[in-house]
Amino acid sequence: MTNKKLTRVDLYVFCNQLNMMGVRFLSAYLKSKNIDVRLIYTLAPADRFSYEIYSDELLNKIVKFSEQADVVGFSITSNYFLEAVKLTAKFKKNSQVPVVWGGVHPTLEVDDCLNYTDYVIRGEGEKAFHEFIEKYMANENLDDIGNLAYKRNGEIVKTPLKSLIGNLNDLPLPDTDFTSHYLTEDDQILKVNHSLMKKHMLTFSNKARVTYNVSTTRGCPHSCTYCVNFAYKELYGNRGYVRKRSIESIIQEISTVVKKYPFIDYIFFADETLFVNKRDFIKQLAEEYKEKIGLLSKIEFSPQTFNEEKLAHMVEAGAVELHLGVESGSDSTNYEIYKRKYPAEKIKKIINTIYKYRAKLEVVHLHILICNPFEDQANTKDTFKFIIDVPNYFDIRFFPLVFFPGTELLRKAEELQIIDRKNRDKDIYLHNWNENDALSHADYYTICMKFLYFLKKEININKFFSLAFFHFFAFPPIKLLLDNKVMKSVLVKGYRFSYYSSRVFRHLKKGTLISKVKQLKYKPT
Repeated sequence: MTNKKLTRVDLYVFCNQLNMMGVRFLSAYLKSKNIDVRLIYTLAPADRFSYEIYSDELLNKIVKFSEQADVVGFSITSNYFLEAVKLTAKFKKNSQVPVVWGGVHPTLEVDDCLNYTDYVIRGEGEKAFHEFIEKYMANENLDDIGNLAYKRNGEIVKTPLKSLIGNLNDLPLPDTDFTSHYLTEDDQILKVNHSLMKKHMLTFSNKARVTYNVSTTRGCPHSCTYCVNFAYKELYGNRGYVRKRSIESIIQEISTVVKKYPFIDYIFFADETLFVNKRDFIKQLAEEYKEKIGLLSKIEFSPQTFNEEKLAHMVEAGAVELHLGVESGSDSTNYEIYKRKYPAEKIKKIINTIYKYRAKLEVVHLHILICNPFEDQANTKDTFKFIIDVPNYFDIRFFPLVFFPGTELLRKAEELQIIDRKNRDKDIYLHNWNENDALSHADYYTICMKFLYFLKKEININKFFSLAFFHFFAFPPIKLLLDNKVMKSVLVKGYRFSYYSSRVFRHLKKGTLISKVKQLKYKPT
């Protein structure tokens, strides 16, 4: 390796939209150090999410595109791991450029990732990656770089993990120069323009809007067993894990981007839980946001951090879409399995409090995890009962439980041989992320719950009929008849037929069916 002046770093982020906050902070930091950065979003089609996402043709074009780069960086989450492996192999075969992996997955699976890539940056990457680039290009010793892992003579070398960035205001604002970025689409690498921004920053909830994501914090106050924040706290510890930006920095970032791209009409405060911020902070943020930005917004928060005063401030400032992590209606599941020590009855009170603001809100999403092999039927029955008390106004999003690397639940699943560590490709990286398809593995009460929710939303059945539905399917002779492999399969097929028929009817009524069909360019096998 010879000394040479750095000319370019190509950063690839595996994703399905342009609102990737972490890699844009990294890009801005490197640019502030006079490094020439090209940021490329390797976009996954909406109908592919874990494997065979990118064609061989596109992967070859990416290698060709970066043949003049001095360093190539990949930002990777677990669902894109196998694709990163394929692309890295292409670089190793056809290029001399070093490949550096960073992000959540490489941080938590360092040893495995070093079977495929040259280097891994663990944890927060801004300072460590910059230091790596400088020392690598100067052919200097890499061992005093923090957060680095690599192989030397076949042995893994891991340098000490440096402290988290304590003051987030020391970082430059994230890179919002989108029109200097690139993205992949239809096996092409394209320069981002306003039209592509509108397309790939569009979010659909109650309405379609061009959305910009902003974070007010880094880290999460909770240690849920299914979440990677649990693993990150094992690396860094709880103390100082949650860090907060100043209101001035947040407003400046949003102001900059909406002035530059006036077609952006929606802001997502994409924190793990926005309400980890104190009441005075939320009050001032809401006031300044309303005065200086004035766009509608959406927010996420946990039951543990909820406070009505905070909610009122954000709703007054234009928050029309809310996301609340319920996870389960069973105290046993939330307390003992997820370590979310907040009772279901209190969550119901929060839901009722939110319901009072419905005149000013467009939609409220409640998140519930399903297909958890650690739950017994008493737990899922509790969640089945829980949704009866949820007003039909609320949108419930059901997510199949995924065992992410580094989490406590994955360790437990491997100990109990629910997941074979040697076969993670099948059990994790090729996991089916679609909630309707996941029902094939759901228990009896989860299937019934999904059917009940469908009826609540589609024909607006009231609480009396919801209770009647529950008691009918929970009646022991009925359960005995239906709770078997054959009849559960019939129930699932009946649900899917009802669900998709309803969607077709809705699009026929709106006259949008043909346009939807035209969007189906790829049919998953």
